[in-house]
Amino acid sequence: MTCWRSQNIPELQAVPLSRRQSLWREAVSRSNTVKGALASFLLFGLGFLGSDLMAAYLGHATGWIQVAATLLGVLVAYLVNTYGLVQPRARRWLRAHAYTLDRYLGD
Repeated sequence: MTCWRSQNIPELQAVPLSRRQSLWREAVSRSNTVKGALASFLLFGLGFLGSDLMAAYLGHATGWIQVAATLLGVLVAYLVNTYGLVQPRARRWLRAHAYTLDRYLGD
């Protein structure tokens, strides 16, 4: 399931709205791994390479077509990284550390 906003994250439904964003940022930062960083790096590299190949295939390797293709490649890489790698990893971290949510519910 893709979560577009912090209000839609099922693992944080019991947490007050004022604290959801800070807990989500904590989950994202603590769930980072070297393997995940390498996957993100590779994904963005493939986005750049794919956009260059697309522009070369179309015969417009220079100019605004190249810029548009590069921006499209980076956008696709960002979306795949965020919703395919970062969010699932952070949600797994939240499920694994659900017992720590009590400190956010106590106030």
